[in-house]
Amino acid sequence: MSLWYYVLVSAEKKRHPFFKSKIAKATAIGAALTTAVVGVKAYEHRELLGLYADLTISHVQDRTIIDFTEQTDPNITRDRKFIDSYNLMNRNFGVDNDLLLSSEHGWTYASAWPYGRAIDACYVATLLPNIGDSYKEDYQKRLNAAQRYWNTDPEGYPPGYDPGLRAWHGGERIQRYVDDNLWIGAMLARDYRQSGNKDHLEKAQEIFDLAISQWDEKGGGGIFLKEQLPGETERQKPIVSNGNAIILAVDLYEQTKDKRYLDWAEKILKWTDENLKDDSEGIYSDALKVDKLERAKFTYNQGIMVGALTKLNGVDPEKYPLKMAFDVANSALDYFNQRGYDNPSFDSVFFRGVLYFAGKYDNPEFTQKAHKSLVAITDKLAGGYQELSTHASATLFKALEILPPDQYKLLL
Repeated sequence: MSLWYYVLVSAEKKRHPFFKSKIAKATAIGAALTTAVVGVKAYEHRELLGLYADLTISHVQDRTIIDFTEQTDPNITRDRKFIDSYNLMNRNFGVDNDLLLSSEHGWTYASAWPYGRAIDACYVATLLPNIGDSYKEDYQKRLNAAQRYWNTDPEGYPPGYDPGLRAWHGGERIQRYVDDNLWIGAMLARDYRQSGNKDHLEKAQEIFDLAISQWDEKGGGGIFLKEQLPGETERQKPIVSNGNAIILAVDLYEQTKDKRYLDWAEKILKWTDENLKDDSEGIYSDALKVDKLERAKFTYNQGIMVGALTKLNGVDPEKYPLKMAFDVANSALDYFNQRGYDNPSFDSVFFRGVLYFAGKYDNPEFTQKAHKSLVAITDKLAGGYQELSTHASATLFKALEILPPDQYKLLL
């Protein structure tokens, strides 16, 4: 067994100096032991050591993210910009020595979107056979640490998640992004379904109230990307704030049986289909900006809508047959398989939604098609990403690649 440990650590030390820490070494041993137990037969189509080493890296790396959100540097100033990325892999320090990622440039924190990608990656890791249980505690820590972004706001606006740690702005009013809130809200609703944590259900309900507070009734409907504070001129209504609202609304309806959530889900879907569905391509455009359609087609928009339509099928299969989700999922796979994938953060959201649908659809031919496309992307991922969103998404890809199909239905 010492040979397994030596190969794993030696290979990864060259790329990741932080593997020198005691915690990382212990985790590496655990990963190597797990690899030996799982056996080559289960994952004979992949390189075991590379996969488990990367999962170990994410395990240690993202644990640091949680710990530093639990502390506040007294020297932080309110005008400092939020940083979406950090460079951990080139720093020679042990995670058990300095949990605040300090550097010559000051303190580095993740904002809500990339932090959400790290939470998502860890959640999918909890679903993996044999090793999933080892990630469950860390997943809960990451999910709970998201409360460091929560702000009840003294000005009377709905409470919600700020784009960065609330300690950074000392109570100053900051415009919230609806999609940031909805990504986390869906995670909280899913956790309530699995754990029964009522605090998470209540938070998810508050997030939904924030989202529909940005519904543009006078402008014909649609939810804005961010709060429309006085003087706001960016009147953008994208898939990320509408499709994700459908997903959360259905989740809340299923958990509470309050029909207003289902009514909202159907209302939002109607607006989204009328304004953002491109019938010629069978997929969705990105956003409506004022009265101009932004026709760009992004992968994560399709994954969101596939998930939303699949969720609606679960509550009303006659009105929302699985064929609706299939048509979007299949058209999107054909569209992007031809044009290519180039954003791991967006692409991982796409495949999470498509595989979630595949778990409900239970069609081996479609599942194989989706999985083949996913593997083709995973094989091309460069590794060594320093931006949290991209690093976490690349790790999520590797977890999705070996996730058994019977677990797909748990992805959303």
